[in-house]
Amino acid sequence: MMTTISVIIPLYNKEAYIQRALESVLSQTVAPLEIIVVDDGSTDKGIQVVESFKEPLIHLIQQANSGVSAARNKGIEAAKGELIAFLDADDNWRPIFLETIVRLKNVYPQAGLYATAYEKKMPNGKTFIPAYTGIPKAPWEGIIPNYFKAALGKVPVCSSAVAVKRTALDQVGYFPVGEKRAEDLDLWARIAFVFPIAFSHSIGATYFNDAANRACTLTNIVSERVVVRTIRRALQNKLIQQKERYYLKEYMYSKMLETAYEYIQLDKMAVAGPILYECRTVQFIIKKMILITLCYLPKSLRHRLIQINRLIKDKI
Repeated sequence: MMTTISVIIPLYNKEAYIQRALESVLSQTVAPLEIIVVDDGSTDKGIQVVESFKEPLIHLIQQANSGVSAARNKGIEAAKGELIAFLDADDNWRPIFLETIVRLKNVYPQAGLYATAYEKKMPNGKTFIPAYTGIPKAPWEGIIPNYFKAALGKVPVCSSAVAVKRTALDQVGYFPVGEKRAEDLDLWARIAFVFPIAFSHSIGATYFNDAANRACTLTNIVSERVVVRTIRRALQNKLIQQKERYYLKEYMYSKMLETAYEYIQLDKMAVAGPILYECRTVQFIIKKMILITLCYLPKSLRHRLIQINRLIKDKI
């Protein structure tokens, strides 16, 4: 039997990009069963763009603004496919994305999640492919040997280059509602606790990192990333085998360091300090020491160093 795929696109004020996203899905070499666009209370004309397609595969669902997780979950509830593929409204797929996903599913039916590599387009126009660690080099594809070891570098699962089995979602749950940071990483982690993760180095999507179309800012910070809480509970409940706990802990510590750095940028040292103290990392000890040093620098110097770091990242 052919694999059926439901595509879910959460939409919130992406009028300038949604046409590009939809056209990339309609251009796939393997057609999806359906394309579900969930409008999350947009105030622009994105809905009109969707409705202009007059395409029977496209189904539009509207809801009051509730966040991206709620929008994705609404789409999952309505989906009829065996696989659920996700695409953000400001990204797009290459024509072979769904074809690659189906091939992975046919070769590795035991996996709960299927992901492909992606290219990242920066605000300066440069495009690069993330360098993955803990995964055999391209053109390899297969089951990731240790997902959390691989995730210590560039996380190999991107929310616009992934498809998940419906049965896996029913088992581990959906996206955590109300979380504004790392809600997708939390779901991938919960799936990785239970199922193998299949990956292909074939580039399936383009992730646009333009400042104008990414809503995630420092003002979105919560006290702790949801994926950190999930991992902490798993470790406390001894759900993870001893041999896998090291990399799981290090992955958790890496996310704690990211949060601490964001609080440092906001001059909230009283919040960053306890996070750094709790972080018992081995892999990222140098990064931890740098962040501790930043906490004690004069404010003007700290801000200057942070600005330089941002400029360097923008040029990469």
